[in-house]
Amino acid sequence: MTDQKAWRLGIDLGTNSLGWAALLLNDSLSNAVGMLDSGVRIFSDGRNPKDKQSNAAKRREPRGARKNRDRSKRRSARLMRELIEFGLMPLDDAERKKLEGGKNIPLIKTDPWILRYRALNEKIELHQLGRVIFHLHQRRGFKSNRKTDRADSEAGKVYDAIKQTQTKLEEQGARTLGELFGKPRHEAILHNCATPKGMRKPQPLAR
Repeated sequence: MTDQKAWRLGIDLGTNSLGWAALLLNDSLSNAVGMLDSGVRIFSDGRNPKDKQSNAAKRREPRGARKNRDRSKRRSARLMRELIEFGLMPLDDAERKKLEGGKNIPLIKTDPWILRYRALNEKIELHQLGRVIFHLHQRRGFKSNRKTDRADSEAGKVYDAIKQTQTKLEEQGARTLGELFGKPRHEAILHNCATPKGMRKPQPLAR
């Protein structure tokens, strides 16, 4: 092949094979006038034999989950640094843990849903406001505009749940989601504080 003046390489790439051919060209390099050599390299199919799905998909899905988890952790860490910098979260880690609640800490001071409801009607402490902002971050969502999501059954369930929540907001006259879930929890705490054991209400769920 080294003695030839001009030649062209043609490649045919398949799912589990690679074919090639070296063609001899004429002096004007416009047409092939002969075959120098050819061959094929066959390798294992990179797809699942059952559903013909790429084997890379099995690795791609968990890798995507790890990336999403890492992004979420980085966003949370960045937000926490910002909250601390602006005085909305304690600098001390132990003090921040107290804002998450505990055995001897009243829910009315740490429950993020109650704090979100209270903040609509009264002034709350700066660190409590920081707890509210971080809670909003933890419950953040998105509205996808991808065409692939339009026929997704899971996406349909999410949109149905959103509509149900909007209906509840209108029926109960709640201004925000925090009021919808926080007000019943706040009222239950106030009721239980003035009620003897055995007559107290269970804490409403906020999910």
